[in-house]
Amino acid sequence: MLYFLSMKITKLWKSVLVFSMCTTLGACQNKSEKNIKDGTYTAEVEGYQSSLTVKVTFSNGSITSVEVVDSNETKTWADSALHYIPKYIHDEQSLNVDTITGATVTSNAIISAVEKTITDAAIARNTISRLRFALLMLTDKSI
Repeated sequence: MLYFLSMKITKLWKSVLVFSMCTTLGACQNKSEKNIKDGTYTAEVEGYQSSLTVKVTFSNGSITSVEVVDSNETKTWADSALHYIPKYIHDEQSLNVDTITGATVTSNAIISAVEKTITDAAIARNTISRLRFALLMLTDKSI
């Protein structure tokens, strides 16, 4: 009975270890190593009046372009946000940019879409290596 209990605890600790290592693996990487996969990603989000499609390109871990490729937002209200928010995100290399007064919902929608593309690029970069590591940890009998 004691042996069975210790085996259950060992498996539990292995699972906890794998989970914690998989979730923190990105934080332990070398700072010079990029955390996102190069490429072009798109995301669709809801704006004020319609959906917006935003295309973001990454190269060497940086945002190289942000473009709203589809929008049916009201031109008079949304034009500033559609033009300036992608520019601000690209120039600052950050999602922490000011929104456009009068087009706050559209501004936040663009920021949200870029955030989704960053998440997609990070997942594309890390998913395979994290899955391989987790499988190795779960199948290794010596741990």
